[in-house]
Amino acid sequence: MCNLEQTTFMCGHMHLILLDSCDNTFRRNSTPDTSPPDFCRSGTHIVQHIIAQVACKADCRRKEAQDTIERRYALAKERQDELSARVQKVSMRLTSTKTDDFLAAKRGLFAGLAKEGWDAEKLAALCDTTLNVLRDLLHEFAVTKAHEDEELAAALAAAKASVKEVHAAMPDGTKVELVAFDVRELEKLCDADGGPLYGCVCEIERRASEACLEFAGWEVPKEDQAQCEVLSELGAWKKGSLRGSGMDDAWVGKTVKIMYTE
Repeated sequence: MCNLEQTTFMCGHMHLILLDSCDNTFRRNSTPDTSPPDFCRSGTHIVQHIIAQVACKADCRRKEAQDTIERRYALAKERQDELSARVQKVSMRLTSTKTDDFLAAKRGLFAGLAKEGWDAEKLAALCDTTLNVLRDLLHEFAVTKAHEDEELAAALAAAKASVKEVHAAMPDGTKVELVAFDVRELEKLCDADGGPLYGCVCEIERRASEACLEFAGWEVPKEDQAQCEVLSELGAWKKGSLRGSGMDDAWVGKTVKIMYTE
């Protein structure tokens, strides 16, 4: 029996080296002495396994495919990090909602709106309710992100498992070796314009606006123009306008004085 050493490279390719040869082997003259025999009647046995942290060669196509997959994965993680940063900006401002400056700014806003037909006490109550909802949404974001992390890991594993070598015939009759792989699931998770995680972030920011967290130093995400437009529309109540925000429930209408003359 011939004893072999097997090296497995990062690209997935393997290389065998002959360590010990027996008398029952057959080898063509062109086969290097260090290569496994072309035939061994007693069989071969791998006695050493080596895991190499490099590709089998610099221009390995399987490695290039894996690098492409890793870049797609990195894009998805970058998107996650950007969304997490937006949520963190909201979360860190919640600690300031009990400060005198924050409370005074809210009272000033509500007092001004009371002169325009709004119920200041109801505005304060709605704002407090929104703060509680906001804390629940922050927990929901953490759960949603953990679920997406699992999806990302599964998509990465599936994409890497999909890498395969394909032999194709060219019009001139020559054959070429190509590498095919599937990254569609990873690309879906890279989509910054949709998905549960993005939806959760948008709702958190809408609630942050309703809770008047700008008085605590929070700023709308200027990098997301669509979200800025939504927040501007829903925040119109702060200027006395009704635009479909939950705070519109505090609108009671202006009191109109009618003068009677005889």
